[in-house]
Amino acid sequence: NSTSNESTEINLIPLFKQIKKNKNFVLSFILGGFLISSFAAFFGKKTWQGEFQIVLTEENKSELSELALNTQLASLAGINNKTSKLTTEVEILKSQFVLLETFQYVKDKKNNLNSKNKLRFKKWKEDLNIELEKGTSVLNLKYQDSEKELILPVLDKISRTYQNYSGMKRLRDIELGIILICSRRSE
Repeated sequence: NSTSNESTEINLIPLFKQIKKNKNFVLSFILGGFLISSFAAFFGKKTWQGEFQIVLTEENKSELSELALNTQLASLAGINNKTSKLTTEVEILKSQFVLLETFQYVKDKKNNLNSKNKLRFKKWKEDLNIELEKGTSVLNLKYQDSEKELILPVLDKISRTYQNYSGMKRLRDIELGIILICSRRSE
């Protein structure tokens, strides 16, 4: 058993001797790496980032509206209705339908700066990070771009688009609630 312990040990003394012997090579390698990374940091293209949070809340719904959602059926199927709704809401907010106007704004601005720019939605969306904070209904949105002056207007446009979408959704829910109430009364 003592021989197996000895064979698994690593003797670092020869490694240190080799490094000491080639110290000039090692130091030049470290210095070269430092210079290259410093050059890249100072002269590379800078990326700017902005972010904000949105709290996705459930509106107070009437009893009839809750009936329409059939939460009992969802719980029997093993689906967490609240988590499922939030996840769906986040995916809708990430969609091209909601973000298209903002994307078009960025595309137009970048085309004014560089006529060769062929920005695509999928590529632009990589600079946009939209995630639901784990265990909450807080949506974190981050946008990064090499053009510093685009960050705030883009975040503002996205915020306004989400507010408009939320308002349209609320109106649609009210409309569906009215239809549901009318159909219940006519039965």
